[in-house]
Amino acid sequence: MKTHTLQLRTTLSLDETIERLRASIDHEKPDEFTITTAVKGTHEVIGWLKDNQLHIRRCILYSSLFQPALSARLIQEEAGTVIEGTIAMQKGARTFYLVWFIALSALVAVIFFATLMKFIQETAAHGTWTGFLLPILPLILLAGYRRYSRRVIKRESEFITQFIRRTLSISDPQ
Repeated sequence: MKTHTLQLRTTLSLDETIERLRASIDHEKPDEFTITTAVKGTHEVIGWLKDNQLHIRRCILYSSLFQPALSARLIQEEAGTVIEGTIAMQKGARTFYLVWFIALSALVAVIFFATLMKFIQETAAHGTWTGFLLPILPLILLAGYRRYSRRVIKRESEFITQFIRRTLSISDPQ
């Protein structure tokens, strides 16, 4: 699963950065989702800010385990504040995809080898050739998933980066 690393610097103090971010996001409790917050949200992002930890995602009308989100830390420096983190799907979603592809691959392997054994024993029925083509399915799905996830991560990274730049008045790099 592709992730995007984010590192932004602002001249604002840590307290001012936290204050601006809190004012610009709809709050949800860490590790808890409520329908009311997502549906009645007034900001374009939803998330939480606890101590120096920030977790935000685009506000959509449902909670999606597969939606990329920014998990970052706010670090105070002499010249201001640094926001450092990654934009990726939640660990549960990445684990689900891994388990799903392993299970699908195991199922396809069993079908492929059963078909191969029928051909070796010369007891194959007409139409058994699909057992040989079936291994292509997980490869097609994996290629499609990787392409789709790259596009989603890129789109969400751009959105979250622009949101933070706007909120903290950070100019675009030249």
